Amino acid sequence: MTVLMSASEWHSIDFGGFFLITAGRLLGTIAGVALLAFVPGGALSKLTGILILAVALASFLKPSIEVRNSTRLSGGIASGVVGTVAALGGTPLALVYQDRSGAELRSTLSISFVVGIAMSLVGLGLAGKVEWQHFALALKLLPGLLVGLWASRWVVKRLDERWLRPAVLTFAAVAGVIIILLGPGG
Repeated sequence: MTVLMSASEWHSIDFGGFFLITAGRLLGTIAGVALLAFVPGGALSKLTGILILAVALASFLKPSIEVRNSTRLSGGIASGVVGTVAALGGTPLALVYQDRSGAELRSTLSISFVVGIAMSLVGLGLAGKVEWQHFALALKLLPGLLVGLWASRWVVKRLDERWLRPAVLTFAAVAGVIIILLGPGG
């Protein structure tokens, strides 16, 4: 999915941001694997959800986040940690790019996910956290993913710049709440 999404809008990719995000994602993945190894799952899940929710709510109150090299790098680190710990690595990056065009947000995040997901899977595999049931679940979810990709061609046209930021912030807030409520010990 992420390969197709980044290829469809490759001309809008923020390549400088992608390289900073990837460097941060590598550091964050290492930190995420360490957290999974040493912190109880319930506490880690709650902390991750609270942090995502806090950043989303702060973004609702603050009109914009300036996209700089430091925010790209920290977004990559946060994406690596959250992606490895809770499989929601897109949330921190969406918050960083919330004021950019939809094409730049989608394409930059997609190409970052191609590399970032591979990093997380390798890290989780080395930590013994990947099992065959995960691959079976991925195959079960594949038809829904394909339908979603097909339907996204029309949604992208309707989700203009005016609605993008509120949609990103709402998604982030809901993701934070779901992690808090449904994570281990939730």
